[in-house]
Amino acid sequence: MATTSAAIQSATSSALNGATTSSALRSVTTSASLYSATTSALNSATTSALNSATTTSAMDYATTSAFNSATTSALDSATTSAIDATTSSLYSTSTTALLHATTSAMSSFEETSSYSSSSSSSSLSSSFTTSSSTSAPSSTIGDMITSTTSTGAVVVERIEPISPIFVFNITSIGTQGGRVAIMGAGFRANATAISVTVGTYICSSIDIVTINTTISCMMPLGVGLGHVVRVRVNNVTHADSSVLFRYLPPSITSVQSISTAGGTITIQGSSFGDDSRYISINIAGRTCSNIIVRDAHSTLSCTLEAGGSGANQNISITVAGQSSSRNIFNYEPPQITSVSSGGSTSGGLTIISGSSLGGALSSLIITIGGGPCTSPSYLTLHTVIQCTAPPGSGLNVSVSVSVSGLVTQAPIYSYAPPSVSNARPVPYNGGLVIIEGNDLGHDTSSAAIIVNVNGKPCVEPVVNIPSTQIQCRVGAGVGSDLPVSVRVGGQLAPVYPS
Repeated sequence: MATTSAAIQSATSSALNGATTSSALRSVTTSASLYSATTSALNSATTSALNSATTTSAMDYATTSAFNSATTSALDSATTSAIDATTSSLYSTSTTALLHATTSAMSSFEETSSYSSSSSSSSLSSSFTTSSSTSAPSSTIGDMITSTTSTGAVVVERIEPISPIFVFNITSIGTQGGRVAIMGAGFRANATAISVTVGTYICSSIDIVTINTTISCMMPLGVGLGHVVRVRVNNVTHADSSVLFRYLPPSITSVQSISTAGGTITIQGSSFGDDSRYISINIAGRTCSNIIVRDAHSTLSCTLEAGGSGANQNISITVAGQSSSRNIFNYEPPQITSVSSGGSTSGGLTIISGSSLGGALSSLIITIGGGPCTSPSYLTLHTVIQCTAPPGSGLNVSVSVSVSGLVTQAPIYSYAPPSVSNARPVPYNGGLVIIEGNDLGHDTSSAAIIVNVNGKPCVEPVVNIPSTQIQCRVGAGVGSDLPVSVRVGGQLAPVYPS
């Protein structure tokens, strides 16, 4: 009986040692719980079987059968528990190797358990000699794989993922590209096992920011939005396509002004991209054409045709479906370069030349000396206007031109100077003097007209007939052909008589 016990224990130990020395089992027995569970189960089963067997005084066939049955049942139960523990804790194909080794040892023990004192040791020893375990085939997550042990036992397992992969969010970057952060779960610590695609772009130079939850990578230059983010970890791809990446929309910082005659506009900003095919520009409802990328991502130019005017006009830029707009475009204010002067103080036609004078009469307002220059018309759009000057007098009178609220002023208009052709005589005791001539003014205020007779003021001057006749009062005096001087609006007429 002692020989039998020693033989069985030797066989059991030999089988376990043989299984342990196999390459497949060594790779997985690093799990202390599995090794402990298997060893404990086998020892318990063996001890139970031996104790049961030694209760009888004779080792007959019935005892042998009872021992074999008890041992087999205990080993089957222990093996099942060990396999369940293995399946729930391991996900690699090394699980299959351990299962194969254990099943092979148990099967061999069952087949060689004929109880003979002379042959038990050799039989049990040979039954625990295992062949190489079947390698797990190359499979994908979710596949069921089947393998067969050296004794013909069939093992079926399901390949499970190491961990699920989730992508929650991704930061944006300008069209020039740069590093973005991806937040999620299941990102392994080894960055070399991770790859990221964003739409048709490859996000390279992956770094682990926070193990399992945050990675970063370098996005190349690009444009647009709606790019699907896919993260691949150890050949497992995140399948949820609801997380989308977008490059930042364009941003406008400044816009160059141009004349109302149109011209080339330069626009400064960011996230413009580097390909004009994806860019459109609209200013005040009109298309700005001939778009050129002057500096990638930051400077554009385009050509706007004539037809607009005013300040704080809307400019909108669209880059690959993303738009940005601001009310910061201004046409240049009107500029006056010359005005035809010398018009009569009673008013008359004048011509104003300059730039950015507009092209729509509805947006045009002109004043000379504060009075409206009426009946304006364009001799040349944006550059030459004619209108009828109001009555007035003086030198360097202010001319104001307003186009859609943009105003310029220039003191460059002068009325014709006065001239005296006659002065009617008065009695020696004084009285009203009638003075005739041209461009004698139209303003009846004494401030605009100054008259002297023989060096003395002729007071209370009044315009009787605009531009041609004025009157004033002189005191007593004597003499004939006394000199008369007239000043109108700061311009002095030649002394009469000459």
